[in-house]
Amino acid sequence: MKEMGRSHKGLNIIIYISLVINAVAIVLSLIGDFKIRDFAGYIYLIAICINLLTIFLNFINFNALNDKGKILKIICYVFLAFFFFALFLLIFKQIIFVTEMDPTSNRYLIADLIHKIAYFGILGFGVILSLFDLKYLNRLETWI
Repeated sequence: MKEMGRSHKGLNIIIYISLVINAVAIVLSLIGDFKIRDFAGYIYLIAICINLLTIFLNFINFNALNDKGKILKIICYVFLAFFFFALFLLIFKQIIFVTEMDPTSNRYLIADLIHKIAYFGILGFGVILSLFDLKYLNRLETWI
């Protein structure tokens, strides 16, 4: 069996970092203390950057001619589509919060639900992508 190349070892480290950062961001975001939520916002930005880096490295390194590589390619494209849609939803939520000041109104509650789906969806997709990468990392036919 071939030994994993240098670039794949770097990918391995990025995948583990992505998994840990996404999980930490989810846990910190669920904690109710506002000081921790501020820190969670910084971790969230780091998680977004690492998720995009993981997708970029996946597109560079996986073999699109293999079935496993095709699965990873589809997962990456779905994540990118959801990522940009979620960013649009986060902006939409801010517009609703600015125009609707009554926190008991239906528009406010729906905007808050949309915010939570978009926020945790990006982190959840990051965890899922990292788990798929870890699953297929040692299968040499998946990578170039």
